[in-house]
Amino acid sequence: MISMLSYKPLSQLIIDNKDILTKQLVGKDIHGDVDCIKQSCIEYIHSLTQKDSEYMNQLSLLEQDMVSPAISMFRNLPIRSVLDNLSNNTLPPHTGTNEISVKNTPNNNLFIGYIVAGICGAIGALFIAGTSLLSVAVGITTGALIVLLIGYVCIKKLKIQSKSANGINDSILGNPHRISVDDVNCIINSLSNSAKSIDGILNTYRSHIEQLIKEHKQFLDKNTLDNNFKDVIETLQYVLGNMSCVTGTDDALIKDTMRRISSSLMHHGYKVIHYSEEVKALFQVEIRQISTIDEFKPAIVKVVEGKEYLVCKGAVVLPNN
Repeated sequence: MISMLSYKPLSQLIIDNKDILTKQLVGKDIHGDVDCIKQSCIEYIHSLTQKDSEYMNQLSLLEQDMVSPAISMFRNLPIRSVLDNLSNNTLPPHTGTNEISVKNTPNNNLFIGYIVAGICGAIGALFIAGTSLLSVAVGITTGALIVLLIGYVCIKKLKIQSKSANGINDSILGNPHRISVDDVNCIINSLSNSAKSIDGILNTYRSHIEQLIKEHKQFLDKNTLDNNFKDVIETLQYVLGNMSCVTGTDDALIKDTMRRISSSLMHHGYKVIHYSEEVKALFQVEIRQISTIDEFKPAIVKVVEGKEYLVCKGAVVLPNN
C-alpha cells in the first residue's frame, strides 16, 4: 500500500494535466460539437486512469477495483439531447431588453455537488455491501456526471443577445457558442471536484486499513507468549536443557526435537541462546569443581525489530579453574 504522503489524488492529477483537455476543447461549439466534447472528456479521464497510468500505479490491485466503478461514470454518456434540454430550459423569459445573462448561481453549484457526492457515496457504500452490487450501481449512475458538468458549462456559457423585436434569440436558432479557456477551466474544476469523492473513498479505505494494522499490532504486542504464557516458555526452556544433558545427545531423534522446539520459538519471535563468554550476562552462573561447562538451560530472548530482549535467563555451571 502506497503511503498517503506520496499519493497524488486524482483530483490533483486532473488539474495538473488540464492543458491536454484545453487544447482539444477551446473553440468547439458547445452545441454542434457536443459529441466531440463528450469524447474528449472521456478520453481525458481515461488517459489519467488507464492501466499503468501515474494514478493507477499508486494503487494496489484491490484499490484499483474499488475506484474503477466510480471512474466509469465519466464514460459512454448520450448527452446531446440532455445538453439541448438543459440550455433551453434554463433560459429566462424574454424581458424586452437586448441582453439576458444566465449566471452561475450558488444553487447550481450545490445541485451538482449534491448529485455527484450522492452518486460516489452510493458506490462507496455498495463496495462495502459487496462487489455483486457494483455493476448495478454503475448501470444506474452512468450518464449522470458528464451530463451535469458539460450542462453546467453550457448554462454558464449562454449569454443571449436578442436581435428581434418579438424576443426570439438567434443563439437558440443555431449560432455557435464557442468554448473558451475559462469554460475549459470550469470543466476541469468540476471534474476535479467530482474526483474528490473518489479520492475520499480511497482515503477512507486507507485510513481504515491503517487503523486495523495499528490495532492488530497493539493486540500482538499485548498478547505475547512472554506476557500471557511465560510458563510455557520456561517449560520449553527446561525441556531443552534436560534434553541437552541426556546421555546420547547425538541421537537423531533428540536433535530433531530440540531443533523443532527452537524453530517454533523463533516463529513466534523468540530465540534460544546457548552459553558462551559473549553472552555470559544472559545466564545465571555457578562455579563448581567440575572439568567441563554444564549448561542446565539455555537463555531465551525476544527479538523485536532486530534487537534482543531477555525473557528467561539461562543457567550454567562453570568449572573452577
